[in-house]
Amino acid sequence: DEGPRYRVRSLAIEGLEVTNADGQQEMVEQELIIPREELLALCEMQPGSFYEATTVRADREALRSAYGDRGHLDHPSLSEAPFPRGYAWEFLDPPVTVFDLEEHTVDVVYRLVQGRPLYIREIEFAGTTHTRDRVLRREVSVFPGQRADLREINRSLARIQGTGFFSDQFNPAEHREPFYRFVPVEGDPDRVDLEFQVQEGRVI
Repeated sequence: DEGPRYRVRSLAIEGLEVTNADGQQEMVEQELIIPREELLALCEMQPGSFYEATTVRADREALRSAYGDRGHLDHPSLSEAPFPRGYAWEFLDPPVTVFDLEEHTVDVVYRLVQGRPLYIREIEFAGTTHTRDRVLRREVSVFPGQRADLREINRSLARIQGTGFFSDQFNPAEHREPFYRFVPVEGDPDRVDLEFQVQEGRVI
């Protein structure tokens, strides 16, 4: 018995930031950096629609992209030490929900840790032995001083993979595909280094 389906009665979006008080992390409400109406317009979930997990996931990606365009990034390396929580953009899942069991409706609140806008200080490459840096740099379409843009960074990564220098058709299971990570810049919390890590394939 799956029970009744619930329709969305209302959808709200809240901005949050992570603060440290007496050594304890707390979430406090923060003004949204993108107008609430603009964020709501990006969401598939609307009053009157059914509440579904697939819709929540689609809305998460739409909101993630909107913030990413402004340099507020959601990336695994930003959620690891030494970065403190609050650097990365984060969609708190599950959303806050209040169900009306008689009317079969639900009020939904998306909560967003908005993170901070990040700029690139340096672009670095790790793992090369035969390939010169300049060969890789010509595949990269982001530059030092620019606001970090995940779309362009991912396009750059795809072009690096497309060179074929960093694939191993003889041992693909143990070969690590190229990836990137962000590295903090000491004393400058608004800038990061972008590091592409590669493993060269077998040279014939």
